[in-house]
Amino acid sequence: MEETRELFNEDAYLKEFDARVLSCETDKKGYALILDQTAFYPEGGGQPYDQGRLNDVFVKEVHRKDGQIIHYTDTPLETGSIVHGVIDFERRFDLMQQHSGEHVFSGLVHKYFGYDNIGFHLGEEEVVLDFSGPLDPKQVKFLEEKTNEAFQKNTAVKVFYPSREELDVLDYRSKKELSGKIRIVSIEDCDTCACCGTHVRQIGEVALAKVLSLNNKRGNARIAVLFGKRAVNYVMKVMEEADQISVALSKNPTQIYDGVKHLQEEYFNKCQQLNLLYTNYFEKKYEEAENCDLYVTFEEGCSMDTLRHFADRMSDKAKVTAGLLKKSENEYQYVILSKSVNVREKAKAFNEALGGKGGGDVTMVQGFVHAGKEAIEETLRTLFQS
Repeated sequence: MEETRELFNEDAYLKEFDARVLSCETDKKGYALILDQTAFYPEGGGQPYDQGRLNDVFVKEVHRKDGQIIHYTDTPLETGSIVHGVIDFERRFDLMQQHSGEHVFSGLVHKYFGYDNIGFHLGEEEVVLDFSGPLDPKQVKFLEEKTNEAFQKNTAVKVFYPSREELDVLDYRSKKELSGKIRIVSIEDCDTCACCGTHVRQIGEVALAKVLSLNNKRGNARIAVLFGKRAVNYVMKVMEEADQISVALSKNPTQIYDGVKHLQEEYFNKCQQLNLLYTNYFEKKYEEAENCDLYVTFEEGCSMDTLRHFADRMSDKAKVTAGLLKKSENEYQYVILSKSVNVREKAKAFNEALGGKGGGDVTMVQGFVHAGKEAIEETLRTLFQS
């Protein structure tokens, strides 16, 4: 069959084209079309496929299979007919920005730290890069700054096909052994790499890089990063949030950290004061309590740890102690303790009776129940009171 002319390699900015349908066959994905030429990029090299239309037919996937570029649609097109193709260029340009930005970032990792790019996933939301060595936050910040400096220099993104003799002396990155005609993408002072993807003409068209996360695992670094419009949108969203926080704190946006730190200190102090009040409150309850078979207390506002500590202490006076912490009108978090009664044996019946869930050991069970105060207390007394 006639070989498809790859227009996306000739001009990554080509948005529309005309082509002849060489074949159209049914497929498990719908219909598989082969054209005599196409601007639709097939998935490969870590870059997703293009989408768009052939006449009024939506092209949902594009793949390279057995040397042919296959366009998958839900509607057939007549073999031999001339069709007009339109690329979803907003999506394509986003992918161009992400892929071109990845070249700069990965090239700089190789340049400054000597690591190879061992993984590249260009997702719908972020780009994930894996490198053959660990990186720390300071190094990643340095790489982010150097990447953005490269964008500001706005050098050309050169694409060329060197001869075998030229390739033998060319220092370039590649994830695998290559044969045949090799396509090289080169960005001055940043990267030279074998690549089949689509890229911007000038690296400044990427505009911005923003690293989202760093994760070192098994001696390798995994970095999630945004480029281009994705990075701009992310920064704008962060600034929106920062503006709202600065208004709430009555602080300049550049003083948000100081404002939050002050709130944290205030919160910590309030918690200490509250814990002291609850300590005194529960101490008084303990002193006033008499020895009994079952002691039940319903509380609001304290922490579960504080209630659990009190229930444990009450085990000195009661065979069984139940502490209930109100979460909503008909939901309570509970802890039931005993030093002499196997509370786990009856916990299942307690949960079943009150739509609850929980567990523990023979001395302590805890969980949630969905019932009112009266129903809880009645159930506890039925199960645990002699």
